[in-house]
Amino acid sequence: MKNNKTKLMLVGLTLSLVLAGCNKNNKTASTTENTEISQSREAEDASKIKEDGTAIDSSKNSDTSVTTADKDKAEEFSLPTGLSVQEELNYVKKTTDKMNDSIDYRTMSGAEVRSIKFDMVDIWNVELEHIWQQLSSEKQSELKKEQDAWHEMVDANCTVIARPNAGGSCYSEVVNTWTMYYIIERSYYLADILVDEKGEDLTVSDDVQEIIDLLPDCNDLFEKIEGEWELEDGSGTMVISKSDSSDGSKWIINVPGLATLTDLDLYGYGGTGLIFNVKEDESDINYFWIYTFDLGEDKEISSFSIHKLKELNYPLELNSIYVEKK
Repeated sequence: MKNNKTKLMLVGLTLSLVLAGCNKNNKTASTTENTEISQSREAEDASKIKEDGTAIDSSKNSDTSVTTADKDKAEEFSLPTGLSVQEELNYVKKTTDKMNDSIDYRTMSGAEVRSIKFDMVDIWNVELEHIWQQLSSEKQSELKKEQDAWHEMVDANCTVIARPNAGGSCYSEVVNTWTMYYIIERSYYLADILVDEKGEDLTVSDDVQEIIDLLPDCNDLFEKIEGEWELEDGSGTMVISKSDSSDGSKWIINVPGLATLTDLDLYGYGGTGLIFNVKEDESDINYFWIYTFDLGEDKEISSFSIHKLKELNYPLELNSIYVEKK
């Protein structure tokens, strides 16, 4: 990779470190709901795609092209053959960008918008799987455990990011938007490995890098709320600090009267929140959501809330505790 390779590999390294320190407990999100992308044989769409996303003639893929005319009823998406890894990624990005540009919130129903979002996720899933299948069997074996953990992380983190919309009509749209962002990042991460095996080059465009930079960082979220916090009711002090425990945890959170949590209890993270799952007895798992009010890069978080959740995707919150910076 000639440009941005170091940054992209650092993203992959950060992901690996986060997966090692932050425990996740769900399988990959499934977003293959009533989708269809119709195929066309028009020459301009059947042509090969240059690195800048423009078309050039190619007889190799004259039978495979994609249109977005029937986004809400498609069942399959086919990649053109004979493309380099870079050209393939550009093709997929251009296709989903066109679909996203077709969304008109003023005239489309919520169901129509969600259908397009589902389709976009499906298309990037096709690309991610295609890149994975091109990796050598040795590299697949090496990455298998990491890839499985990544799937679980995506499902958990998108649940956390969409949590403020729980019970609302746009919940699935938020989940799918962020699922696609994660798949794009992972596609480029694996593509970087693949081009090394194939002897090709890969460049990360600025708009793709912007998406990668949006993805939350586990340790960054903890660092933002590190310190001592006074419970609003005056019943005690909550302490969030780095852990040096032999159990492998990196962070510990002591909430007076509620729980002692570590990053090993973390279900998922993202946006302005972290969700922990704590098994209090043999039959019950309790979810705790720390919802932070992030005031931006130049301002410190002055207060946030902690809630015991009835269910992950249920809007009702129990035992709310509010804290302020001590």
